[in-house]
Amino acid sequence: MALRGHLGPIRKVVIAPDGKDVLTASDDGAVQVPAAAGAGAAAGAAPAPVPLTALAVTGDGACCLCGDAQGWLACWSLKTGQLVQRLSGHGMEHADTGEVLDVALSSDGVLGATVSNDMKAKVWDLDQQQCVQTLRGHTGWVVAVKFVGNTHNLVTASHDGTARVWDGWTGESLATLIGHDGRLNAVSCSSDGRRIVTCSDDQTARVWETFDYTCIGVLRGHTGWINDVVLSRSGNQAVTISGDGTSRVWETKTNKCQHVLQGHSDDVTCVVLTSRARFVVTGSVDGTAQVWDLAADDVKSVDVHDGKSTHVSADGSTAVLLLFDSSIAIYDARSGQLKCQLMQRGDRDVQRVHSGGVNAVYLTQDGSRAVSVSKDATARVWDTTSGQCTLVLQGHEDSVHAAVISPDERLLATASYDCTVRVWDLTGGGCLKVLQHTDPEAVTCAAFSPDGAWLASTSQDRSVLVWDAATGRLAGLYVGDAAMLCCCFAVRGTAEPAAAQAGQLLQLPPGKQQPPQQQEAGDGRAAAASAAAAGGEASSLDSRRSSTSASKAGEALIVPHSGGLTLLVGDASGCVHFIDCL
Repeated sequence: MALRGHLGPIRKVVIAPDGKDVLTASDDGAVQVPAAAGAGAAAGAAPAPVPLTALAVTGDGACCLCGDAQGWLACWSLKTGQLVQRLSGHGMEHADTGEVLDVALSSDGVLGATVSNDMKAKVWDLDQQQCVQTLRGHTGWVVAVKFVGNTHNLVTASHDGTARVWDGWTGESLATLIGHDGRLNAVSCSSDGRRIVTCSDDQTARVWETFDYTCIGVLRGHTGWINDVVLSRSGNQAVTISGDGTSRVWETKTNKCQHVLQGHSDDVTCVVLTSRARFVVTGSVDGTAQVWDLAADDVKSVDVHDGKSTHVSADGSTAVLLLFDSSIAIYDARSGQLKCQLMQRGDRDVQRVHSGGVNAVYLTQDGSRAVSVSKDATARVWDTTSGQCTLVLQGHEDSVHAAVISPDERLLATASYDCTVRVWDLTGGGCLKVLQHTDPEAVTCAAFSPDGAWLASTSQDRSVLVWDAATGRLAGLYVGDAAMLCCCFAVRGTAEPAAAQAGQLLQLPPGKQQPPQQQEAGDGRAAAASAAAAGGEASSLDSRRSSTSASKAGEALIVPHSGGLTLLVGDASGCVHFIDCL
């Protein structure tokens, strides 16, 4: 399930206390509550689109608190979606600081606490809607805050390498937790308030007893900084996540590591432990989420697809899966059985596999061959039965971003960040042509026409070029208003779809050579509607249709074709261009 609706990156995800609602906070300044108000519905949004940086939900699930990049704290009703109160305080002294980095609520919902890069924490009386204490003492950014058990005491973690415990009402500093050798990144408290766990860049986590605030254990084992830590309700288990790409489960009474959770290929950045400590969910910079069953005899990630891309052969017999760690696996698409592994995680033998990350992988129509393109500036052709690399296509001077196989499977075109498209002989592996875009911008995509006679390429320089695939002659040029990202050809039959009123499809008479007049960008909904009627998803995008001639935005490409061709191009501004190739 995918929850959509935000217009910017999502920074915080919180599960409501009843477990029914998932709340997300974003750079678009909105909090989304999909389960409460329908998928993608907004519970609230800031008066201006200020990025939200912190999020918490009251114990009764009635309200949420969110902090933003300008130092404001807002309380929203989750029932009505209305703003209850908005409080300011952080960053009043220095304009370049004041971002709220974390927010916490006391168990009874009376007090809230925020911490900031202004090196202060603030305690808020939510009933009186005012700041009751400003906590000073840290000498670095204060990055995390938690209330201790059912009390109004709170603990803050700072980049100064210390954690501090405070009385929320009086502002008195009760203790300073000293012992880490690096900046602190997070803090967690057990629900009974007996234990505090801090984690640091020094690759350790420390367990503290709240009776006398002494360190009772040091959790060692990670080989990278520790980003976050969570405690089970009982406080007997802790889960740490690290820049070394692993997560670890610890027994806090003995300080022993129970499990090492390996599966991510990059920095692990977020973690959730379910209420009964059965499952751990981790998220990583590698773009994947992993679910771990701690009750299993062999703890491992369960039922999570961490694929970067997939491709299925035209005959439906073979599927290829490319993972974020650049491993490539070939499957029998009918039975689901693994046929062979072309590359495995960590495999960098340049004599046999790519030496850089793999960007994409493609299959021939019968699935007998696969083509991979890589950041190492090469493409490789593989036999999917044996798993052996049969051709290495070298010549590009920068990362190869995309590729396309010609309909007769004799040619391969590769698009690269070196501003060129190269056409290769798929039988012998020789480079037949080098097609150069004039401006020094990356080529983003390539596509053959259905008969293989024409090759289109798109570039970040805003251009679309169409080439004669046999001779390499430039046959057409189209220039848009934004970077061109992807393209494909479509053959027009006896009737050409064209834009009419929104939601309608106008059929032009057969043989009509002149396309409709160019539409303004704001009137592109009709073209989008025609694309949607043809089965696409462009109805939500601004679309443009070309007019006549050959070199400016909105002009047609002169590319003869017996059936008539339309080239569909997507650009970085969200527009879909329908370009008539006469």
